[in-house]
Amino acid sequence: MVISGVYHAEPPQLAQVRRLVVREKTRLAELLGTASFRKHFPDGLEGEVAKRLPPEFQPAVATQPLVAHKQFYCSAKLPVSEITTPTLVRTLREQYAATLPLCRFLAAAY
Repeated sequence: MVISGVYHAEPPQLAQVRRLVVREKTRLAELLGTASFRKHFPDGLEGEVAKRLPPEFQPAVATQPLVAHKQFYCSAKLPVSEITTPTLVRTLREQYAATLPLCRFLAAAY
C-alpha cells in the first residue's frame, strides 16, 4: 500500500491545511484531476470527515466540501503478486510522481 498526505494533524496544523484547501480550491481540484493522479489514486483525496467544523470553516463547506476532512491523504493498494514483479519499482515511481504535487501543495500549508 502506498499512502501520501496529511494524517492526524494537530489542531493548529489542521486549521492551516484547511485554510489552504479553501484558499486554493481551484489548484487542489487541478491536482486531484490530473490523469496520472486519477489513474494511481482512483479514490481521490481520502480522510475522515469531521462531524463538527470550527465556525471559521463552516461557510466554506458549500463550495469546498474537502475542508471538512480531518485527514488529507491518498492511497493505492498493490496486489501482493506485484511485489515480486520487475515492474514494482516503476509502479512505485509512477505513484510517487503522481502524488508529489499533492504533497507539495499540502506542505505549503506549513
